[in-house]
Parts: sequence; C-alpha cells; structure tokens
Amino acid sequence: MWNKTILKHWQPLGLGALLLSSPSVYADISGKVFRDFNANGVFDTGASFKEMGMVGVTIKAFDATGAEKASATSGVDGTYTLNIADSADYRVEFSWAQSWLKNGSAGGTSVQFVKGDASNVNAAVSNPADYCQADPIVSTTYFWPLVQDTTNPTLVGVPYSAGVTAPSAEAYKLSSWQDVAPVTFGESKQLGAIFGIAWNRKDNYLYAAAMKEQYVGFGPGGRGQVYRVKINPADGSAVSAPEAWVNLETDLGLSVCGSHGDLANAGYSDAEFDQVGKCSLGDIEISDDNKSLFVSNLTTKQIIEISTADGSKLNTFDFPLNAVDCPNNSTTSIRPFGLSYKDGKLFAGAVCSAEESKDANDLRAFVYRLDNPASKTWTRVTHFDPGVVRENQYETGKTSWEAWRSAWTDAGGYYQGYESPMLSDIEFYGDDMILGLRDRTGDQIASGIIIKGTTINGVATRGDVLCASYDATNETYTPETDNPNACGSHLASGVGRGDGNGEFFWGDGNTSASSHEEITMGNLAVFGGSQLMVGGVNPAYPFGAETANSGGILWLNNENGAPLKTYYLYENSAVSNNSKGNGMGDLEALCDPAPIEVGNRIWQDTDGDGIQDADEAGIDNVDVTLTCGTETATMKTANGGQFLFSNKTNATFMEADESCKITVAAAQAPLDGLSITTQNADGILDNNPVTDLRDSDATSTGEITFTAGSAGENNHTLDIGYKSIPVVTTDVSLVKVADKSEAKRGDTVVYTLTAANAGPDTATGVAVTDQLPAGVTWVSDDSSGAYDKTTGVWTVGELLKEDSKVLHITVTVN
Repeated sequence: MWNKTILKHWQPLGLGALLLSSPSVYADISGKVFRDFNANGVFDTGASFKEMGMVGVTIKAFDATGAEKASATSGVDGTYTLNIADSADYRVEFSWAQSWLKNGSAGGTSVQFVKGDASNVNAAVSNPADYCQADPIVSTTYFWPLVQDTTNPTLVGVPYSAGVTAPSAEAYKLSSWQDVAPVTFGESKQLGAIFGIAWNRKDNYLYAAAMKEQYVGFGPGGRGQVYRVKINPADGSAVSAPEAWVNLETDLGLSVCGSHGDLANAGYSDAEFDQVGKCSLGDIEISDDNKSLFVSNLTTKQIIEISTADGSKLNTFDFPLNAVDCPNNSTTSIRPFGLSYKDGKLFAGAVCSAEESKDANDLRAFVYRLDNPASKTWTRVTHFDPGVVRENQYETGKTSWEAWRSAWTDAGGYYQGYESPMLSDIEFYGDDMILGLRDRTGDQIASGIIIKGTTINGVATRGDVLCASYDATNETYTPETDNPNACGSHLASGVGRGDGNGEFFWGDGNTSASSHEEITMGNLAVFGGSQLMVGGVNPAYPFGAETANSGGILWLNNENGAPLKTYYLYENSAVSNNSKGNGMGDLEALCDPAPIEVGNRIWQDTDGDGIQDADEAGIDNVDVTLTCGTETATMKTANGGQFLFSNKTNATFMEADESCKITVAAAQAPLDGLSITTQNADGILDNNPVTDLRDSDATSTGEITFTAGSAGENNHTLDIGYKSIPVVTTDVSLVKVADKSEAKRGDTVVYTLTAANAGPDTATGVAVTDQLPAGVTWVSDDSSGAYDKTTGVWTVGELLKEDSKVLHITVTVN
C-alpha cells in the first residue's frame, strides 16, 4: 500500500509602508528639544505660560545599517540641525547627561524614525519637579501683628488664575482687587509667624516654618517649629488642621535662639529687635524627589536636611562662611536665609549685613550651590552689591540699602523706614536666577507699636526683585547689577526708571511716578512656565491705583519685567496693622505630581536581528494591553506603531514604582504571518528608559514586565519587534509496505512505514495518521512511544532535507 503526501507551507513576507513618503528634494533633519512643563507634548508660548528650549541635548542620526551619519547638540533655544545628505530613512536618538532630566510626556520620544528631509522632529524633556497643572493653588502666609492668638487666616491659598488689572468698583476697596476669596489652611493661633513654606506634591503636605517676626510671635511650637498641613490640591481644601511636625530645637536637639514666648503684645527691646534675621528659621525648600526638606537655621547658619518620611535629621550643611564674600572680611556679618532646589542641586543665599562696620558700602549679596552633598562642597555662583539698581523708596526718598542695625533709633511718626536687606528667596526661570531681597525692618517694627516712648504710626519698608543670567561656560550667574541687560533688554527699548539704572523687573513698583518704586517683600514663586509671583505692598501701584496700606500678590512678566495683574490679600485695619510693612511670607504653588507615561513602539523587524533599524516600519492597529495589579487598559498602536499609556489619561490606575506588564496577543490581523523577534538583542536587560533604546524587549509570548518609575519618570523604550515567519517548502512522502502479501488467522504481519522529505527545506512537526485495518491486533512497534496504537498517530517530528524515518508495526491476524 502506497500513501504519498506532499506538504507545502508558506507565509507572506513583509507588511506596512514606509513612515514618510519621499519628496523630490531633501533637507537636513531639524527640530527643537524643549522643556515641557505641563506635560502636554506641545511647545507652549502663551502670554501667561511659556515653555523654553533645552540646551545641551545630543541628537544623533543612524542609517538603515546602524551607522551614525550625523550628530548635533541643541542650542540655547533648543533647536538643532543634523546635516544629512539624502532623504533616506534614519533613526534619530536624543540623549543627555543630566540624571534629573527625563523623557517628556506626550511629545516626541527619545528615539524617532524619520526621513533625511524631516523638520519639526521635536522632543519633549522635563524635570518632574517643574511640572504643574494649568491652574494650581498658590499658597502664602501673612501676619497679624499685636493679635497673635486669633482665628485670623495665616496660611492661605488662592488660584494662580486669580488677580485683576483694574478695580471692579472703588479703587480703595479690598473687594475691588480680590476676585476670589482665599482658602484658609491655618490660623494665627495655630501657626504664629511663618515665612518659609514648601509643598510635598507626593504626599500632599504643605510645610511651614516658624519665623522671628517682631510683634507677631511664634506659634504653639515655638521658634524651631516646622508645621505641616495636609491639603487636597484638587480643590485647595485643608484635609487636616496644622500639626507640629518637627521641632529643630526639641526634636533634633539643635540650637535655635530667640524668645520662646515672644508674645505679640510684648514691649520693645533692643534684644528682640536684633533677633530678626538672626534667630529662628528662614526659608525652607523641598528636594525634587520630595524625600528631603531643607530648613535654613538662622541661628547656627546651617541648612538642616530632614526626611519627609519620618522627620529624622538626614544631614547638616554649614553655610560657607568665607570672609572674602564681605568687603570688611567679616564672617560674623554673613547672614544666610533664602533657599532653592533646582535640577538636583541645593542653592543657598546670604548677605553681608555690614552690621559690624555699619557702612552700607560693605553690603553684598551672594548665592552658593551645594555641588557635592557627601563632601559638603559648595561653589559660589553669584555675588553682587544689591544697591546698584536700587530704586526710589516711598517717603524716605532713598535709593540705597542700609547696613543692618541692632536697635531702633529713629523718631516716631508715619511711614518709618530703614531699608536693610535679607536675601530671603531664590527662584529660577529656565536657567536664569531670580532673587528676592526682603527689607529686614519690615519684620522688626509694626504700625501702632511704641518704641522707647514714641508711637510708630506707619511702616514704610521696601524689598526688591533682581535677576541673574546663567553663564553656561562657568556655571555661574551674572547679576543685572553687573550687566544691566543680563536678564533682558528693556533698557534698550527705553524703559529705564528711577535713578537711571533701571531693573529688569521694573513692574515691581509705581510705573507712573518717582515713588513707591520698590514694593516687594522678598517672597517669590515660579513654577514651570509660569510668570513670576511676588508679594507686594499696595500691589496695585503698578496699575496706577492704590488701596492704602494693603498687601497681596503681584504677577510680573518673566520676558520683559512688566506687571501683569495683582491680587489683594489684606488692607489696613484694626486687626492687621501691617501698614506698608512686610505683611506676607513665602509663596508656593501646590503642583500635582508629574504624569507617568510608558510606551513606545511595535515594529516589523525585517532583518530579524532584534534591533530597530531606520528603514523598519512600525505596525499600526495592534491591540496593546497594560496591566498593573488587577487593572488593565488597552489601546491600538498608531502613527508608526506607537503606543503610550499615561496615569493622567488612559491608565489612571498606574502608580509610581508599581510592577506592571505590557502584553500583545498573537492572534491579531496586523500580526498575521509574524512572530516575536529576538529579545534583548543589544544585551541590555533592564528596560532602562535612558539606555535600552533600540531592541525588542518582549518574551516569545509578547510580554514585557517592568516597574513604573517615579512621578514624571517616563519610559518610552518598551518596544516589541515582529519578524516574518519564513516561507517553508517541503516534499514529504509516506510509503507503507507489509512483509506478507497474504496471511491467515494467527499469523504475524509487520508493517513498515517510511516518511521521507525531498526538501528543499527542513520539515518540522511532521505527523502521520495510520489506523490499523480491521481484523488485526497490535503487538508491538519500534517507535519508542512515538506511535499511538489507539489513535494511529505517528509523531515523526523533524525531517531534514533528503532525510527519512522508518516505523515497524507488528500485528497478528484475528
């Protein structure tokens, strides 16, 4: 009996089209790398919100063979050009050295596939600490002199979108400048005097630090207390009352001088007067990862690093006391206060107070950067005379700062002022630095107090806002006191004011008269892309209006220094008594955690090497599933095989540091004729979002396991390659013969089955079905178990070209 079967198997090669059609002419590959502060993937340049280019990013183009063909570095505006000589296919890779810089959300990813004539090949990058939603709550503090133990609001919040440019009713009415009521987070009796505040966006805690503010007094925790309150940033409501979180003095055992009682109605003393700016706490700042809170201890001139997890002391950094910073070579006169944290680095500011020499010419301001926390190495990054661009002071007529003094010596009366600087706050707009200088006298006296028998009926204090431009060559900052055009060119367009020197942020005072030209309180806030927010005295002055003896927030344009809008927090009354003094503390935007996004591409690996080559197309319309725990989300690939899951949009369940997986089911039409390509062909196994860029990461079953990053740590390197199942041609035959042509009952018969493959390819998975005929009984076979006598299936397995296998089956005739 002959039984010949010829089996042939084939699959189509290739699918999809090239990503971009070829034009008749070519141009270089070009685009922009930008800092995407709001994580929308778009380079925003609006009036109230503006993003900027990212300098120093390396961009490389690789051809279809994997050879590097061009390289460039993004310029100061983020633009770049790759010099390409043809319009062929290229893989473009973006890379950077800064560990704090992450792939942006929604924008072009760090690996893109384009033609050699492509433009607008953009890439979004971000520091997660810069992210903020469109309209966050902005928190601040304000003081209630002489009325300490009250329910008056002390820690409050208002929307960033609040504020007006003109009064809606009478110019002198508070309601004319307050378009929405502030939300109270903490009261005077719960907190006392507060300056420094910091926001933990990971745990939704707002921290607030005690301050020595004469005639206001400390809160229940005293001079070394850091408070915290939990807030719902969605609606700006306080989840809990303020709690005494960590006390530097009683919990950490640190020296914090000052009078613990310091009641608001205490009488004047030289000792209390002189403690301002020297005792208790100054500015506070939180690290980019929200794990550390840095507190400026004015007493010991140290910055204390505290764990936000348990309140323990992690480190102590001595502020650099370098005599060369002060003209009189006095380290005693160095008075630190302001802090900032930018791109993984801590910045701390101070002034030379000239309190020993009593010579205003000895005043200086400077900022240090902590470059190595382990060795506690600091680098001075800017140093300047704060009085060079000082404007006219209302009532006093002064255009300079005064040396710090230890006692009040002036006569009483209205609008008393003696301007002496504290470098109270540091912020950044892009790479440029913004400095807040606070008038110390505004924290030493208050309206209505009696000093040495004389009543102070009004206070006139003036802070300042200065800027310093970044010098990338030296990694330092050039202050506008040294270069009037350091942070802008408004002087060139004729907007100089006051003493003729002018300032970049010229909108921090009256724009139509030679008075009230310095109205700020040294408290600043900038979140990614936003305009500068400062606290100001009578903050409607820049708009030609006034609510007498009031205070609030003033918005200034980071592009030209102009005033944008104002919001009034308070006006003079029997309970505030702030007059035109320092009535407010720090400002802080309550930003959400940055989104977490994962993706990126499913592609056809034409050459089957497991690496994404420039000419290998993506596969669209493939269903991709993200699973974290028991929750899942599914989306289809598009735009060249791309897929992206974000916990802000289509995968809200994905949490930071959570174990997740990406899966792709095999039975999908776009994947017909394809199978998973080689996994981890480049030898990188960890799915690292920075280094694991080009290979396929999936197992043979289409699964990638990974751990989601921290907030804003996006992973755009989860790629899956598919190769074509090759065409297989075989010629498999089966021959069956018996050793007897005739047999009677009881005879033994041996069947011989021969399976052969004439090629040209190897046959795999060969199986033969051969049921025994009726009238015989199986006795044995030599298949070693490969033959099933019940089903009659002989599992042959693999047959090489020109190879054969033989099976003998012994039966008896019934």
